[in-house]
Amino acid sequence: MRYLSEILLALFALIISYEDLKRFRISNKVLISFLLLLSIQAALSHQIFLEFKSGLLYFFVFSFLYLLISLTSRKSRLGFGDVKLIAVIAFGYINVGFQSACIFMAALWIALLIQLFFETLVRRKFPSHIAMAPSIFFAAGLYLYAPIGLHLSQ
Repeated sequence: MRYLSEILLALFALIISYEDLKRFRISNKVLISFLLLLSIQAALSHQIFLEFKSGLLYFFVFSFLYLLISLTSRKSRLGFGDVKLIAVIAFGYINVGFQSACIFMAALWIALLIQLFFETLVRRKFPSHIAMAPSIFFAAGLYLYAPIGLHLSQ
């Protein structure tokens, strides 16, 4: 079951990242199909309520950040598609809890800094638009496979 989960993550990472890089939009149809497949997997592993709680928690936190950024800045750098994507990834892959949230946020900052560095290097200027989906998926990979949690205070 774990391999199926990793294949789903890799497949949708490619599809959604390509779409976001090309059009700076994340399709609701693709997100709903990703969520549906993750829901089936969660139901089969009897983890649906815990994963639903995680997805809902991250949705509310990042929705609040989206609203805060939208109210304080004319150009919002965080799109609502990114908020929905984080919620779907949290539903399937991120645990509930303060330490898990800290690890994911640290991974997201690292991924965004790497993406900003490469985009600035390629374009020779600071990008005005950033497709965050590749960074979100990279952060999910760091969260799942890198020992970032070992470096946070217990």
